[in-house]
Amino acid sequence: MLSSISEGFPFSIIEAMSCGRTTVSTDVGGVREAVGDTGLVVPPREPEKMAAAALTLLKDDRRRLELGELSRQRVIDRFTLRRSVDAFRTVYKELAGEDEVYEPTLETVADWTLELRDPWYAAVATEGADW
Repeated sequence: MLSSISEGFPFSIIEAMSCGRTTVSTDVGGVREAVGDTGLVVPPREPEKMAAAALTLLKDDRRRLELGELSRQRVIDRFTLRRSVDAFRTVYKELAGEDEVYEPTLETVADWTLELRDPWYAAVATEGADW
């Protein structure tokens, strides 16, 4: 549960979701973007609604487990380090005027650290300071 009245991007929610836990959170900052349809989002400063949402999940084991599985998959699909690096890579390539759309290879999906051995990453690490 996250009962914030103000929030940037809710990393604590992402951490819980990565463990396969569904969440009940207040609708502040980037919470709705992070949670999507994998948890319950309630208005801030309304503790009765937060309590009701929590009780709803506590009473429905199947829904809670299903949302927990969806939560973990959402983190894998959107919020891993690899996804962040990929997003920055795409932005940098667009800024450099390249039209290439980056898609990870099947070989690197199982172990995304293999992609960090790609020459592009090495160039960024060594030449990036010169930009």
